[in-house]
Amino acid sequence: MTVSPLEFLFPRKCPYCGKIIIGDRLECDICRAGFPQKPYIRIIPGGNECVAAFKYDGVVRDAIKIYKFYGKREFCKSFSAALAQVVYEYFGEPDLVTSVPLSKKRLRARGYDQSELIGREVGRLLSVEYMRTLEKIIDNTEQHSLSHEERKSNIIGVYKRLSGIRLNGKTVLIVDDIVTSGYTLSECCRILAENSDVRIICGTVASAF
Repeated sequence: MTVSPLEFLFPRKCPYCGKIIIGDRLECDICRAGFPQKPYIRIIPGGNECVAAFKYDGVVRDAIKIYKFYGKREFCKSFSAALAQVVYEYFGEPDLVTSVPLSKKRLRARGYDQSELIGREVGRLLSVEYMRTLEKIIDNTEQHSLSHEERKSNIIGVYKRLSGIRLNGKTVLIVDDIVTSGYTLSECCRILAENSDVRIICGTVASAF
């Protein structure tokens, strides 16, 4: 296999173990062989179903942290491919893909919205339109730093639906990187379902429970 000069100078690495990979592969063969055989299915608060490609531990947890906090946007490709596969196998093809948004403050600090990148790539892989449907209007305390009960109240009033969004009759997939308590996704589902005849399903790269 011919390796391009760019790949030679800046080789891509497996998101999960750091080994150099070449060609079109998104992860090394060893890590790919260790992917879960079945998705992780949860019912989040409010009753919506959520499917995750991985359990949030080990090398997957480390890879997601590196993706979010150390600028490794390219990890999105592997995460999205795994998520798109389990979404399609469990739910079928949605009509629209959206994602849980970052606040403007955190978006400026990070430089990219990690869940939107995954959502857009999942939409591309499923040949489904991606659309921003929500805005985060309060820069609340990060959920992972709170207790289970604190997370429930911390998310109230944080998001709003963008104007002009029409979802009637559609199946909408909301994407996020991780589901823990499920309260963030649940609140986003509630907002999108208000005054709409819409089916909301959820998909995350990993599930913490």
